[in-house]
Amino acid sequence: MKYYKMDRHVSVVSDAELERRWQVTRKFMQQQDIDCLILFGMEARQGGVIRYYCDWPADFCHYGSFLLFPKEGEMALFAHGPFMNNAMPYGARGLELNFGAPYTNNWLACKDYFTGPAVDWLKKRGYQKLGIYHPSVVPLYFTDYILANLPGATIVNADEGIDLIRARKSPEELEILRHVVKIHDTAYAAIPIYLRPGRPERDVAADIKKACWDLGAEAVNIMIGSDPQKGPHKFFELQNRVIQEGDAVDLLVEVNGPGSYWGELSRMWVVGGEPSPELEKGVRDSLRIQAELAAAAKPGVKAAELRNILLKFEEDNGYFKEGRFFGHGQGTDMVERPAYQPEETMALEENMFLSIHPAMETETSWAFNTDNYLVTSTGAIRLNETAQGIFRA
Repeated sequence: MKYYKMDRHVSVVSDAELERRWQVTRKFMQQQDIDCLILFGMEARQGGVIRYYCDWPADFCHYGSFLLFPKEGEMALFAHGPFMNNAMPYGARGLELNFGAPYTNNWLACKDYFTGPAVDWLKKRGYQKLGIYHPSVVPLYFTDYILANLPGATIVNADEGIDLIRARKSPEELEILRHVVKIHDTAYAAIPIYLRPGRPERDVAADIKKACWDLGAEAVNIMIGSDPQKGPHKFFELQNRVIQEGDAVDLLVEVNGPGSYWGELSRMWVVGGEPSPELEKGVRDSLRIQAELAAAAKPGVKAAELRNILLKFEEDNGYFKEGRFFGHGQGTDMVERPAYQPEETMALEENMFLSIHPAMETETSWAFNTDNYLVTSTGAIRLNETAQGIFRA
């Protein structure tokens, strides 16, 4: 994987890759007669669209950042920083306006820092038809101000087009994602050093986080759950149990690697003992249906259709029906489309990057298995090299 240095910023995304993204996005905008896109992000897990278009580290968006992507020319960025200085001080690419202000999205008094300058920038170009991307996350005050102060302005939803653009991974993106998969595999190989009886779950998670950061991760989410019988993974704030001899442990590593690209990897563990027959069956079934879902993930198949395969398997084999995401795309957002949900309309295509993680759950047992896959013409192939099955510590 190649690295590129822009001032103090080191990136794995080339100028050519950014130009590719800009060109394909502008082609979509031309087809929809959209003058400018309104983009917003404020965190690494689900705020990756800012990173996608101007390639800045994941933490940059934590205060909330707006990006105006025009049908021609360079972009306008409005983000946290000192007044009268660039919001993105090092290595900025593709920006005509780099506007900084001491902004935070959770303090309404800041709202006027960006609205006026944004409208002035739009007026200067005569833009009126605007496309909003992920309107569920863009602050209402921003779009309300534009509609009230930009005569003739209209706003349309651009989700379908931009989601599909981001789901179609380029060769350079796939190279980055293969490296991210390798980070997961390498970090997972170190887990036996940390996972042992007498340690709190959160201490194990903290050690794995450090290992991931040492391997080049930007943002890390470690989910762990332990129990003598049934221990689904939990968020860090709930990881307060002390791991005991004989526990079953669900350990999920979710890493945002170089370029802000996400992957996932999990296995079930048994600490200092043998797995129960129910856990063994659950893991076997989880792997069996995961492989079936991957084989069915062919171009043209609607992701929503794959959900029916899992639900029938769970019903036929005495498991609870899945109520969570069990498969989805990944990229600069941890969860991207296509999502294996009933509402999903997007069909699978070659070179989509997926996480598939079906859970087999009963009243007394939990089995969970996660791997990343690449969609090919004959189905999805597993990219992780970590062995499958129950792990022992």
